Amino acid sequence: EEALKAIVKTDFFLILLDVQMPIMDGFETASIIQGNDNYKDIPIIFLTAIKKDEKYINTGYEKGAVDYIMKPFNSHTLISKTKVFLELYINKKELEVAKSEAVGKALELDRLNKHLEELVDERTKVLNESLDNLKLTQKQMVESEKMAALGGLVAGVAHEINTPLGNSLTGITHLQDITKDLSKLYENQ
Repeated sequence: EEALKAIVKTDFFLILLDVQMPIMDGFETASIIQGNDNYKDIPIIFLTAIKKDEKYINTGYEKGAVDYIMKPFNSHTLISKTKVFLELYINKKELEVAKSEAVGKALELDRLNKHLEELVDERTKVLNESLDNLKLTQKQMVESEKMAALGGLVAGVAHEINTPLGNSLTGITHLQDITKDLSKLYENQ
């Protein structure tokens, strides 16, 4: 019962569990631990001096044990196994931190990508507006050039018409003067 209370309050990397205990044996304790999603990944090593039978060993593994060690046990072996689980625990925690950092960086990257997309959309909008203005200006310039060409054409046609008309008018005016002079001379005999 004390071990189950301790699991709630403390983060464990390994549980060394005696099979035979008062009130609740190790198998029952392991079942409770393995039945809780928050603690089911904590590795359990069973230790026993009494229940050495194959049936108990199988029960231990069925209850979630990663190892089943008989007493008396070699302390160096137990320490080595404990160190392996400690290293696994440390690596797991480092991976969790790295994963958390990666998630944070991925979120930051997503935020930056969205910002970049907004900038691209904004720049595209500005460029499209500039392109529209450029097309309008080009159209106006073409119209201005057409009007200038038309003005030149009209001036050329006017010149072509005015020159003969002017010459004709001058000739007619001269002929009128001559005709007046002849009429006066005729009248004066």
